[in-house]
Amino acid sequence: MVKLILKYLLFGIAVGCFFFIGNIIFLDLIDSDRLQVFFDNFTSHAIGFMIIGVGFFGGSFLYEIENLKFSLKVIIHITLGISLFIIVGFINSWISLENRSELIMNIIVNIAILLAVWTALYIQDRKEIQRVNKALKERDLMKPLDTE
Repeated sequence: MVKLILKYLLFGIAVGCFFFIGNIIFLDLIDSDRLQVFFDNFTSHAIGFMIIGVGFFGGSFLYEIENLKFSLKVIIHITLGISLFIIVGFINSWISLENRSELIMNIIVNIAILLAVWTALYIQDRKEIQRVNKALKERDLMKPLDTE
């Protein structure tokens, strides 16, 4: 189980780094003046993205726990990711309480991104499970019958 958790944590860190670099490229393309904010506190922002990656993607290890209901896994996973995003957002000044509409939009956009990615991965996993089940079923049908 420790190996599995470590695998998901490292995957979350990698995804966080990917999104950090993606965010820098996006800002550079649309408004390079805002890019300086990331470079002023580069380490803090990079670690923040890694923590968020661990919350959103590293938290996927919850789905490996068999004795939890699926709905509870989803609730814990999404709550963990969103909570870490909000905490890191406040620490790194991505989210401000001064502008309530910006705060609400920021949270809504990130929840939408989370749900879109989660849904895409869920659909992909379901298709893979169905493919494997179909292959197993076909394999079982091809076995010769026991004549004993």
